[in-house]
Amino acid sequence: MLSEVTKCGQILADEKENLAKRFRALFTLRNIVCEDSIDAIGKVLLEDDSDLLKHECAYCMGQMKDPYALPYLIQTIKDEKQHPMVRHESGEALGAIGKHTEDILDLLKFYSKHNVRELSETCDLALDRLKWYNDENERKESLSPYNSVDPTPSFPDSMSLSELKDIYLGESNSLFERYRALFTLRNIGTPEAIQIICQGFFGSPTDSALFKHEVAFVLGQIQSLDSVDALTKKLADVDENEIVRHECAEALGSIGKSQIISQYLDDRSRIVRESCQVALDMADYYNDESQFDFIEQTGAKEQQVA
Repeated sequence: MLSEVTKCGQILADEKENLAKRFRALFTLRNIVCEDSIDAIGKVLLEDDSDLLKHECAYCMGQMKDPYALPYLIQTIKDEKQHPMVRHESGEALGAIGKHTEDILDLLKFYSKHNVRELSETCDLALDRLKWYNDENERKESLSPYNSVDPTPSFPDSMSLSELKDIYLGESNSLFERYRALFTLRNIGTPEAIQIICQGFFGSPTDSALFKHEVAFVLGQIQSLDSVDALTKKLADVDENEIVRHECAEALGSIGKSQIISQYLDDRSRIVRESCQVALDMADYYNDESQFDFIEQTGAKEQQVA
């Protein structure tokens, strides 16, 4: 396995390499949970020029759930020079790894009061997640039906779509509760549930960009044609936060919509441009899985970009 880690680590760290290939190398490393793979990802997280790639590195560290990654994530969240998207993903990863040390809790509490909304909201969510899965209750964490470590648990199956919709679209509700409703709707996965999820894009102008970016991520997991119109509208909205638009591009990639994505390869936002490059690679993969054998061999077929 170490030779595979070395090979993929070299590809990941090579800034001259095609970005989509670097992402594929990252997904492979994510599936080989060891200190060497985390070190390879952590080096890129701290040093690379691409905010999109660094944010994905933080996401993968959270999904790996190995406490060895904590120093990299802590250093990143403290670095004011890092893009808010990278810092927010580092905060989410700290919650995903689930270590309840006082240092981690204090760090998240501190940044939950940060003036960058995406970062503060993420740290609030991470704190709520850690409280939910703390050592004093009997709640057991498990992977979602989509093989992901979610920022919040879902609600019980007994809740109706009407109840979930009210929580999900209620902007006065806590993000933790809205996220729980979102993941429950995802797990239901019916056309009606997907329609409700899409409505999350079109709330008030002050609604949370972090929330909308998670909406796009979930639609990318579901991969339903019923979401294409909503994702396309949000990607086209140049006034929308780039963390939302980038997630829409990648969701459209997971649905295989190359023609839509190609229109934004020259977008004014570098994060959106790079997301479209990666999304096109994803679309090619989902349309013809045989072409990326080195991903399949390591199980990365199940992975989704964040």
